[in-house]
Amino acid sequence: MTPVPDIQGILFDKDGTLIDLEQSWLAVYRAAAQDLAGQIHQDQPSIEQLTATILERSGWPQGADRPDPESPLTWALTIDIAEFWAAMPEFNHLPDLQQWLLNIFANTDRFPPVAVTDLPALMAELAQFNLAFGVATMDQEAKARHVLDRFGITDHFGYVAGADSGFGVKPDAGMVLGFCEHTGLAPANVMVVGDTHADMGMARSAKAGLVIGVLTGGGQAGQLQDLADQVVPSIADLPAVLRGIRR
Repeated sequence: MTPVPDIQGILFDKDGTLIDLEQSWLAVYRAAAQDLAGQIHQDQPSIEQLTATILERSGWPQGADRPDPESPLTWALTIDIAEFWAAMPEFNHLPDLQQWLLNIFANTDRFPPVAVTDLPALMAELAQFNLAFGVATMDQEAKARHVLDRFGITDHFGYVAGADSGFGVKPDAGMVLGFCEHTGLAPANVMVVGDTHADMGMARSAKAGLVIGVLTGGGQAGQLQDLADQVVPSIADLPAVLRGIRR
């Protein structure tokens, strides 16, 4: 019989887990690709065709609702995506393009993040389980903290790790181990919640006690089921998961 994990902390991914990927980042990437294509073409048909080409090269086939599960648009650093796009042969003559793209990606006024659920209510419910909470994201730490502030849930999170926080990047174990060092918990007492193979790989590398996949991001159910202990529709299902393992 598989032992029931003694979960004392939850480490959340941000984009695709706390924040709805489709309504947030995918809208950013599509608009950024369209803006980029507009740097080359003036007529709308050519702009749309080049937009589709940029996204296809990034793992988002034309006509698909969302990128492929392995697409860097679902898990990579924004700086890496900006560098990849800026190096495309159509654009590599344009000056300062990488920074221009990063400015678009970071424009939360134009592209406000959309939460997957009522985050204040959910965090208040989860707090009743007397857990420690953290965030591990491939975004910058300052942007992650901005999102937590925006949704009024900062006080719940004693640990926020971004790709620039010094713990390494996913799927390496560093962000989980940093959470453990911060909280005093062992990895076996930590639940990691994420939406991509990189999140699952990070959790497995750290030997986390419970690995939960959610379907609000880039990962598909079939892929996540092979990597996670459980797959749930969204983080709104976490109270039920916790009740199930605390019976």
